[in-house]
Amino acid sequence: MKTLFILCISLLFTCQLFAQTQAPVDSIQIKKGFSTVFLQNGKSLSPKELLEITQSNPAAHEQMQLAYKKGGTGTVFFSTVGGLLIAWPLLATSMDGGKRWAMAGTGVGIVAVGFKFSSSYAKHATKAVHLYNSGQLESSLPKLDMKLGFMGNGLGFHLKF
Repeated sequence: MKTLFILCISLLFTCQLFAQTQAPVDSIQIKKGFSTVFLQNGKSLSPKELLEITQSNPAAHEQMQLAYKKGGTGTVFFSTVGGLLIAWPLLATSMDGGKRWAMAGTGVGIVAVGFKFSSSYAKHATKAVHLYNSGQLESSLPKLDMKLGFMGNGLGFHLKF
């Protein structure tokens, strides 16, 4: 009875030690609004920083590479060109009264393509962050090996951590 009591007390303290020694996880938070913002420790992360951070998790890094390729150049290019094609006829109308609405309509279509690239970036980057966070959580948990069976002194319980 005395050894059972000592075993229970030891197990109780061991469980508390496990709870105290788990390292804090540097997860990345996702803040959605007009655009998707990724935060780590209160700091906003750029796509290049996200690409560097996710290198430790191959699946997350692959998704982030897709997001970086699709979102970076395509979004900026199509949004800039579309914005110029919208602004040019508006300025021309205010200056000389010429109506070039076909050009503005083309600009709206090109901006819509830019939004498609932007949403593709957000989708892949969000998936990469979820993969990264789930990988961080799994790696922060302690590994336990429990065996119940016959030991050198008879029936026993063997716990490795």
